[in-house]
Amino acid sequence: MNRTQKLILFTLSTDDYRSAKEIGEKALISERTVRNHIFELSEYLKNYGAEVESKHRSGYKLVIFDAEKFANLSSNTGNTDAQYIPENSDARCDYIIVRLIEKDDYIETDVILDSLYISDFTLQADLNKIRKILQWYDLRLVTRGSKIAIEGKEMNKRSLIVTYANQFLNTPEVESKKKEISEILLDTMQRYHTSMAEVSVEHTILYLYVTMMRVLSGHTVEPDPNVDYEEINSHLSYAIGSEIAKAMYEKYHVMLNKPELKAISLLLFGNRITEEYGGSNNVVISRDIYDFVQEILLFVNVTMKMDITRNLDLIMNLATHLVSLQVRLNYHIPLRNPMIVDIKKKYSLGYAIASSIKSKIEQKYNTELKEDEVCYFALIFEMSLRTNEHKRKKSILIVCATGKISSELLAYQYRDLFGNYLKKIDVCNVSELMNKDFSQIDYVVTTTPIHFTIPVPIIETNMMLSDEDEEQLRKAFRSSPLNKTTRYYREELFFPDIDAVDKEDAIRKLCALIEENQSVPEGFADAVIKRESYGSTDFGDITALAHPFGVVTEQTFAAVGILKNPVNWGKKMIRIVILISMADQVDDYLEEFYQKTSRFMLDRSKPKKLLANPTYDKLLELLKDDQS
Repeated sequence: MNRTQKLILFTLSTDDYRSAKEIGEKALISERTVRNHIFELSEYLKNYGAEVESKHRSGYKLVIFDAEKFANLSSNTGNTDAQYIPENSDARCDYIIVRLIEKDDYIETDVILDSLYISDFTLQADLNKIRKILQWYDLRLVTRGSKIAIEGKEMNKRSLIVTYANQFLNTPEVESKKKEISEILLDTMQRYHTSMAEVSVEHTILYLYVTMMRVLSGHTVEPDPNVDYEEINSHLSYAIGSEIAKAMYEKYHVMLNKPELKAISLLLFGNRITEEYGGSNNVVISRDIYDFVQEILLFVNVTMKMDITRNLDLIMNLATHLVSLQVRLNYHIPLRNPMIVDIKKKYSLGYAIASSIKSKIEQKYNTELKEDEVCYFALIFEMSLRTNEHKRKKSILIVCATGKISSELLAYQYRDLFGNYLKKIDVCNVSELMNKDFSQIDYVVTTTPIHFTIPVPIIETNMMLSDEDEEQLRKAFRSSPLNKTTRYYREELFFPDIDAVDKEDAIRKLCALIEENQSVPEGFADAVIKRESYGSTDFGDITALAHPFGVVTEQTFAAVGILKNPVNWGKKMIRIVILISMADQVDDYLEEFYQKTSRFMLDRSKPKKLLANPTYDKLLELLKDDQS
């Protein structure tokens, strides 16, 4: 059975007839080629308990009449990997990369074609994807006639091996060696009073194992003229790396030369190894890094109207992280993040901010930032916001029907019981309530029924508070009323039927609809498009979080546009556009608004529910699902 016949066999069904055209399209061969090979394939299969049945005007179907014989087919066709055949392009690319890593030499493309049951056209498409993957590691896919191999610096090859290690370095022997190396690493770190994130520890152990095996097989790191070895010598990571190298020599008799030692030191530094106490080695934050952090935070302030430029802990955490990020980018050291899904789900605000600065970092370092790295930035933002956040104190209005003295008495009780939660307490009677400005009021607490609509939640209570009343009020004051965080969404700015051909067309049409219902300055759409030039704002699977560059409107609002057909927003095909414009004024609820909006957008099901029922009420319902 030749490769073409294998391709045909792989596309045949045992349930339905398939035409020569269908088979050809799946196998990427012509109908004529299918017909020319079907008879020979059927004759061959009869030796293995099967045949190809043909039916006029219906096509061809695989018929198996001896399952035991047919099960032996793969072992007699030279396919040693029949137990695993990748089902899509991404899986095939992983398979090919692992084969190239294991071989560590040129491989005939015919071997890959025969093992995967794919056409040469499909293989070439996969190889183009592999070339892009290898660019992350500064490696190349090279060809020599009909053979392919991976070429590049040894240190970069090791990073690639570490990335794909779980697919082939998973034997009991490997696990035993990794356990021994982990004891060396952790013992050395303990003696130097240092710490490292758990995921970085796992990555470092695997890298040390790969280093040992590569050196023992004759593959060593060569001196790199671009590495400042003198600078590395002063880092704490060099001292720890030296101790690890010494321990590995004593344990495994593997001699690590100076470039190998520098490579381990860079790995430790790139994984943010830090002193716990009493250290004398500094992580030096250059003026360039510090200025870039300020630039990042100013960008967040301008584009998202979140002023975090004076958060010292955040500044230092970002700067320290950028120092290690520079090392990882310069030397192609991947930092894996196994928590991507959880971070997006649980820390949506931090992820929203990190996504907004992604383009700035990519421009600075002239590279594409992986999702693993974006999510580490999300953790830094989320940690700083949560550590430094103080629960916003509430302003309440007490309404009492029995007179001024009763109102003041009730206000005194509230100050005494809930002083930590309250910023301001005002009192009035029902008749005065009609003329009140509610823009700075969070709750109305009343001892008498209110029979007209007011724009804030109402808490009904007695003149003397019971224990149950106290607990109910504490819960209310600790939380935030939903209408405050969704007041930005107004029904007249919800547009469920926008017909756009591309991103710019979608933005301009959405801005034109906004202009009919909301005061915006001339050039509003241009300001939104300008922001897109700094980096795409696609956010989530089918949603985009667009906004103008800078503060351009007098009022904060959020408009929602649902597109008839998806448009390419940069990386994702977008159907829902949330366009936010911030006013130049202090807004205590802005952070919560971003929190709820980003959680909605990152949720896999909520945007689809809105598409299924594209109404303003459905949007509010989906936002209300998260009452954090």
